Amino acid sequence: PSNETFMGISKLETLRFKNIGSFVPIQLFNLTPLSSSLVELEMSNIEAYWSPIALLGNGHIYAKMKTINYSNNNFTSVTFNSTSFLGVKTTIEQINMGNSRITDDRLGTDTFDGCEKLYSLYLNNNLLTTLSPAMFDGLKNLTWLFLQNNLFTTLPSGILSKYESSGFNLQLNNNPWFCDGDIWPVRRILENNNWNIRPNRNST
Repeated sequence: PSNETFMGISKLETLRFKNIGSFVPIQLFNLTPLSSSLVELEMSNIEAYWSPIALLGNGHIYAKMKTINYSNNNFTSVTFNSTSFLGVKTTIEQINMGNSRITDDRLGTDTFDGCEKLYSLYLNNNLLTTLSPAMFDGLKNLTWLFLQNNLFTTLPSGILSKYESSGFNLQLNNNPWFCDGDIWPVRRILENNNWNIRPNRNST
């Protein structure tokens, strides 16, 4: 691969890279030649190191991008922040970062700032223990949030309050909830909205 790999492919709408070994130099790819056409991007199960922001041209604008699938990767050395989705913030509707070994210190509070059209967000099957109360501020259209199979014992007060009457769909099952007083605000919101919370069998 090189910076010229996608030159001349001006109408490509869907691009998928899956199950790629460490021998492929993903860091050499630059998708900016597809910025006027690409609608869906999948980069899953990539063993080689790669930088999401570099792949998208460090903030280059993608006029039609609606879906990004970064699932089944190892992001223990990648930090997500306000620049990670910079070039797709005005168009992106679905982001999948599930099963990618993301920890608290790798997911910045401002990662999804400006993604006003974001409809579904997958953060399931990671190593998250907490979320910033402001993590989802500004996500006016967020309707599906997948947080199952992480390491949450509770959630910050107020993080879900703006979705109480919006038909919000939340998946929280299979987290090691610690059932003390801090869990009651979360439980009350879930009960009022028929959302899903199912603690692990070993939870207290």
